[in-house]
Amino acid sequence: MTEAPSEETRRYSRSGFLKRTGAGAGALALSGGGAAAILAPPAARSSTVSTSPTTFGRIFEKLPPFAPATDAVRHALRELGAKGGPLDAKDDLAKGPVLLITDPSLSVNNPNNPSHTAGTTFFGQFVDHDIGLRDETPAESVPMAFDVKDPLESFQNDFGGLAFSRTPAAPGTGTKSQRQQINTIDSFIDASNVYGVDKSRLDWLRAGTAGDGNPANNQASLLLGAGGYLPRVTARPTVTAPPVDLMGPLVATPEKAVVAGDVRANENVALTAIHTLFAREHNRIVASLARSRLPEEAKFELARRVVGAEIAHEHGAVGAGDHTRAVEDAKALEHGGAVGHGGVPCLAATSQQVKIGEPAGIRPRSF
Repeated sequence: MTEAPSEETRRYSRSGFLKRTGAGAGALALSGGGAAAILAPPAARSSTVSTSPTTFGRIFEKLPPFAPATDAVRHALRELGAKGGPLDAKDDLAKGPVLLITDPSLSVNNPNNPSHTAGTTFFGQFVDHDIGLRDETPAESVPMAFDVKDPLESFQNDFGGLAFSRTPAAPGTGTKSQRQQINTIDSFIDASNVYGVDKSRLDWLRAGTAGDGNPANNQASLLLGAGGYLPRVTARPTVTAPPVDLMGPLVATPEKAVVAGDVRANENVALTAIHTLFAREHNRIVASLARSRLPEEAKFELARRVVGAEIAHEHGAVGAGDHTRAVEDAKALEHGGAVGHGGVPCLAATSQQVKIGEPAGIRPRSF
């Protein structure tokens, strides 16, 4: 039986929170009312959605503010996250991070979600990499103090702190306004993590001749390696591969890294698998157009539009908790079918997503 929420927890409902802090309905948002994050030029622009060339597209632009930016609200938020507060799962941190993750009996107050598999996390990461990549050039150095009493820091630290640097502030923010981050890619759900956001990267990713920076004279399909896996950085000996982030063992063996539309495709094997899935899906769609007499560029653009719509569709299914629909679509992809109602490649789902998240995060092209 689920334990009824305590009075301490109930008073932190939205209505209770606002009453307790004296927040008015028309007040400025704590975070939502600030300027949108700045998009660093020369990021790709949308051909279908009107946005400023210097702003990060906001998915819920018309969402009303949660609470005003008052000292009372800030104090209440600190209480929410304080040790022993409503958001404290009261896990035994002395058990260490590995056991707290792998042994459910140690997290009775913070259980796993029974309706989602681990795939939900990694697909979320995949979509996240479609809409945001902050400028990670180190700015201010703000090392975190080392605490020998913290069970999660039970290691020797000769420097007295954990190195940490803030990312650069977007121009014009952080002094008299809320600090915003610089986004180095476009902010749309458009499969840029499959195709990239510039012509040079896409030129390398598409099968056929590469190296001239013009993907339009390549084949419609994407370059894949042996067994249908993502190509390694060494796949084109005469053409330098696009930049990739090297993680873990790949730092010592960079030649084993794979290339995808996003630089972070090597972060973990589950993420790499999802990248592989959608690259194969693109090529499946291209193959289905073999008898169409369409030029290679038209085939590529059609496949690209469908893949972008499929990602948006699956993002909606997973985000809405529609586990059944997500599983059915996964099975359809596994057996070479298209996702969406009635086997239609879910272009209709794209318009539904735009209505939910206007002014938009979804479009059919990256550039």
